[in-house]
Amino acid sequence: MLTVSGCGGQVAPPAPSRHVFVIVMENKSPEEALAGQFTASLAATYRQAANYRAVAHPSVPNYLALTSGSTWGVTDDSYHALPAQDIGDQLTKARVSWRAYMEGLGSDGCLNSPVPYDPGHNPFAYYGGRCPANVVPLTSLAADLTGNTPLFSWITPDMCHDEHSCNVSVGDDWLRQTVGTITQSKAWTANGVLFIVWDEDTAAPATACCHWWSRRIRVIASATSLTRTTRSWRPSKTCSALAASDRHPGRRL
Repeated sequence: MLTVSGCGGQVAPPAPSRHVFVIVMENKSPEEALAGQFTASLAATYRQAANYRAVAHPSVPNYLALTSGSTWGVTDDSYHALPAQDIGDQLTKARVSWRAYMEGLGSDGCLNSPVPYDPGHNPFAYYGGRCPANVVPLTSLAADLTGNTPLFSWITPDMCHDEHSCNVSVGDDWLRQTVGTITQSKAWTANGVLFIVWDEDTAAPATACCHWWSRRIRVIASATSLTRTTRSWRPSKTCSALAASDRHPGRRL
């Protein structure tokens, strides 16, 4: 069982092993994200973190916080070789199976695959200055769900399907298909849990009182054991998603 803290918070207590899926979407406020019909249906059925906020702008620092609990002082979307101290490294050391599925990842690799793939949305390529073998194209997911599904699965859509560059309706349709594939799998029915996270809000604030990127974004948690709608207003931020998702797969470090 992994026990980690997010952004310097308290260490999470152990929890039973289960398959964890994390999908990271892009640049939408709660109101924008919930304009998608399927996304809204998930929010109405399962649980939401309604007071969840990004920790930085632009995207890369938020992805680093999501996967390591720290932005590492990064303030831009450039590539930075960082120490191998992330959730993937912890899972590997604990002998817990994991994969990161990247839509659009091709033969040119983690840093040079063409648009709509975005290397800035693949934080695992930053740690250790290399892309681990656990990072694979999204096309591998379907086969893994019918076979030996990793205990931890990170899923990054391309820049259109994550709602970064295309309408919410496009990303919502992609979520409908992808979530449907996950929830039809044996890994899901064996007490699986899914987190859908938006990395930041792109809407500028009405006043100059605050950082616009710290405005609320949305996290939706879905699980076979969750049958009652709950909306939590407890303050949380990007690293909190790491602490939540890291409670479930594998074994204690």
